[in-house]
Amino acid sequence: FHYVDLAANDPKSGSNTYLLDACFSWKGLCVEPNPQYHAAIRGARSCPLVDTCVSDREVAVDFLAAGPVGHIAGRKLVPMTCTTLRRVLEKHRKVTYLSLDVEGHELPALRGMDWNRTAVDFITLENAKADHVAYLGSRGLRPVVCVGIDTLFARDALAPAASAWFDAERREGLLLRRADARGLERVAGQVPRAQGHRLTRVRGP
Repeated sequence: FHYVDLAANDPKSGSNTYLLDACFSWKGLCVEPNPQYHAAIRGARSCPLVDTCVSDREVAVDFLAAGPVGHIAGRKLVPMTCTTLRRVLEKHRKVTYLSLDVEGHELPALRGMDWNRTAVDFITLENAKADHVAYLGSRGLRPVVCVGIDTLFARDALAPAASAWFDAERREGLLLRRADARGLERVAGQVPRAQGHRLTRVRGP
């Protein structure tokens, strides 16, 4: 896959991967346990949908369906069985970009992945903490830049180029609104550049 969106939530609004899908024709996978979003994702996105939660093991849980802050919890709930990234990605050796936003369940989701089988070039993670940095560092990814509440992690071999690209953006006075598809594309060097599409950017202070 070029991208994996975990969890996808609304297929367009606030999405880190909608641009990749709609404008750059990246092939990806959307993971979203909240049933209120399933019809919209299937209607608006080209990605296959994994319609359950992801954890470090396959386990029955109660999922709180609470819109963009839905999560595994112990209140008013939708019962489901979580899968793992190991199973979801068992036929895929490479992911260019993983967008990870699972409301505090990031480490269990990451621990459920087979890092020896599937390589990841870039990850954005919401509200990254020291344990996230340490875990991803042990898997060969390091933090490069923070964009809002998201931290971009890059594979060690790509981190210098990614950092240089973002530094150039800052010098030009541009603030990236969300993860920038063209930046990931240039650094990874794996996806042909799209023609006729402009990225959404806002001027920095």
